[in-house]
Parts: sequence; structure tokens; C-alpha cells
Amino acid sequence: YKARAVAWGPDVRDTEGLRVIQESLYSMPVGLSGARLVIYYGYATGGVALQGDIQGAYLLADLQGPPMFARLEKALRSGKWIRMRDPVTRILKAIYGLKRACYDWTCHADNVLVGELDWLRVLDSEGTIYYKIVQWGGQRKVLLLSLYIDDVIAAGHEGALRKELKLIDIDLPLQEEPAPINFYYAM
Repeated sequence: YKARAVAWGPDVRDTEGLRVIQESLYSMPVGLSGARLVIYYGYATGGVALQGDIQGAYLLADLQGPPMFARLEKALRSGKWIRMRDPVTRILKAIYGLKRACYDWTCHADNVLVGELDWLRVLDSEGTIYYKIVQWGGQRKVLLLSLYIDDVIAAGHEGALRKELKLIDIDLPLQEEPAPINFYYAM
């Protein structure tokens, strides 16, 4: 069984355990209630709920906003960089640890899902929950999908869902075949 629990949902804490004010973050992940809703929908409608991880998610997104720079440690230097006393380089991708990286990744994923693959946002307040109505076997099927950072939870008719996930995998590559969620522990 594969399991990953994000126990606190949008209850983001800093390194000292203090709650981070939401306005100081660029984006908030889907809440625990939103993830539960997607999973419940999959099984309540006779379908499935599948989970997968986006491979190198943040690196798929360009870093936006004011330019950011990083100092290169000696172990990372090569070629002309070796002779430099204290080289820096501009950061082009939304890498983990940067304040706005999650926001830039979320915007990139949203542009792919909504702009290219015709998914729709369920609510603006739960910005990372999407739905799509597809035809499968002559019937309309509603699919749900939520993003929690680089995790995908998708629910609905299994055949239609796996077909749509293959389309998503082209632009947002999944690390492996999405696995069914058999157990979900929530706090």
C-alpha cells in the first residue's frame, strides 16, 4: 500500500511551530476537507480515488516576480565558475524553499489544467480542486482532481480517470502509475 498523510492541511507552521499568517504566503494548498471530499466522491459514486506525485513539480514552473539569486558552493562549481571568488547565479525555476515557489508551481499547474486540458475550478476558495465532465461509454462522467503541493488526488470513473491522467502526465509528469487510495488517515 502507498500512503502519504499531510496531517495539518493548510495549517502551515514556521520552523518554530508558530502558525504562518496566510496572507504572507503566496498560495495555500487544498485543505484536508477538500482532499476528503475528492476521495469520498470517488468511492461514493462507485468509482475510485487515485493518488500520484508530480515528478519534479516545482522545476516545471518558472520563477516569477523580482529576480532571485543563489550563491554557488565550491562543490557545485565547474568550468569558468571554479576561478571565481564568490559566484552567484540567477534562479530561473521555482525551487523548493523559495517563498513564492509553491505559488508559481500552482499557477503553472492551473494553466495546464484549466488553460490546456479544459478542467474547471470547483471554487475559488479551494483553488486547487478541479472538475471535468467527460464522455465515457456514451455517458457523462464527472471527474474531480485536487493538488496538494506536488501530490495529485483524482476521483471518479476509473477508466475515464486513468485516460485523463495520461493526458495530464504529458505536461505534469507523474512519477509512477497513480495508485488507488485504500486507506486515508486524517487528523
